[in-house]
Amino acid sequence: MKIAIIALVMICTQSLFSQSKTVSGTVKDAMGELLPGVSVVVNGTQKGVQTDFDGLFKIENISPTDELVFAYIGMTGQTILVGDRTNIDVVLTASLESLDEIVVVAYGKQSRKTVTGAIATVDAAEMAALPVTNAEQALQGRAAGVTIVNSGAPGSSPQVLIRGLGTFGNSSPLYVIDGVIVGNLSGISPSDIENVSILKDASTTALYGARGSNGVVLVTTKTGKTGRGKLNFSAYTGAQVVTKRYNLMNTTQYLQFAANNDVFPDRPAAIFENNTDWQDEIFQVGLIQDYKLDYSKGTENSTQFFSAEYLKQEGTIINTGFDRYSFRANSSYTTGKFKFGQTMSISLSKSKGEQMGGGRTLITHAIKSVPFLPVYNPNNPGGFQGPSNAGDDQDAENPVRIQTLPTFSTNNLGIIGSLYGEYNILEGLKFRTQIGLDYFNSRNSTFVPSFSDDPSNTHSQDFASYNADASWGQALVFTNSLNYVKTFAEKHNVEFLALAEKNRKY
Repeated sequence: MKIAIIALVMICTQSLFSQSKTVSGTVKDAMGELLPGVSVVVNGTQKGVQTDFDGLFKIENISPTDELVFAYIGMTGQTILVGDRTNIDVVLTASLESLDEIVVVAYGKQSRKTVTGAIATVDAAEMAALPVTNAEQALQGRAAGVTIVNSGAPGSSPQVLIRGLGTFGNSSPLYVIDGVIVGNLSGISPSDIENVSILKDASTTALYGARGSNGVVLVTTKTGKTGRGKLNFSAYTGAQVVTKRYNLMNTTQYLQFAANNDVFPDRPAAIFENNTDWQDEIFQVGLIQDYKLDYSKGTENSTQFFSAEYLKQEGTIINTGFDRYSFRANSSYTTGKFKFGQTMSISLSKSKGEQMGGGRTLITHAIKSVPFLPVYNPNNPGGFQGPSNAGDDQDAENPVRIQTLPTFSTNNLGIIGSLYGEYNILEGLKFRTQIGLDYFNSRNSTFVPSFSDDPSNTHSQDFASYNADASWGQALVFTNSLNYVKTFAEKHNVEFLALAEKNRKY
């Protein structure tokens, strides 16, 4: 009897200590900003998760004796014993090493430990961590208080929100590349970026006035490094695929549904041998290819950096894609107290996006189209098949025809550049003058031949149509600044900035 009792106690004790649970919580920085992308790992294992865009995490099958390790770039990590808790909220502070980091601020640079405002930084290594086609996408999950919402279209610029919604009707931040104010970052290759500083509060954006009310994204591109000339070539390829689909009826299920609702289509029996999965027809595996060549060289008095890149991205929807050729040349020269240089980037791109039919998206037509209709019919003008009566759901159009029959594209040319000169008047006092250019040219064209998807001409176009439009614009920015920086007793920092800037848009 005693042996049985002891065995029962041992079993209960073992069950108590092996009991697993789910632990969740939030991770913030010292200023209370939620941190996305924080690594949360069970100590001594490879089991872990990352915080989401709201700084939240949830990790399952955790025992009371487990330790959770919280790690984030630029922050001092923490190791916390779970114990009897199911909710753990963590505050990470900046590491001492990160306080010595030089960050880009409005019209200059400062050590992070001297900056009193809210600034997030992302360096080149983090930008290159993922094979993205757009610089804004590379910021996703890498800066606290910054939300990136991707549209999914190849080559499109995502929506960027700094600390939530800002100005009514316009929530986009101000973008500045090498001192030149631009509309977005779509024309710059992520691999050409040295670092990004995101200014998030009134103290850091003050010099930009009302233009910086939604935050400012400052981009510094790569320059030549001191040393012998170095030629680099890199390439990658990848694939994108839509993994989640709507669970739709096949032909057999649809006919049963239609018979039960007295809308059985009046069609020849042979047509019901078709079983079209319209989602399979409009989705594809989208391949991504990227090829980059750059050359860097520098001496004590001069630096040069040149790069060329070709990017090709196929969309996950048929007949969509994005091609971009980009070129960059940065150089600087120093002689005595005088320094001058230039930055220049040229981007040529061609994009093909999703087409609309009757004001509806392709996926809307795909989930409404009946499964027994074929995609193609060579007897119809245009070669496609569509609904002919109410049983076919005439509200839907053939999504394959909508996307593949027209010939369409958008061609863009972008040029961003600057010329600058600096003169060191005396120790700590520097004068700088710069002229910057942001130029764009966009051309759209769409040709739709005549077609008819069915004998009743429910969805048809009697004549071919052609539409074309173009837009262009340029902005010149003239900037003159006088900057004085002085440190007293190795701990008192004084900085004065006098600035005159003029913007001209054409």
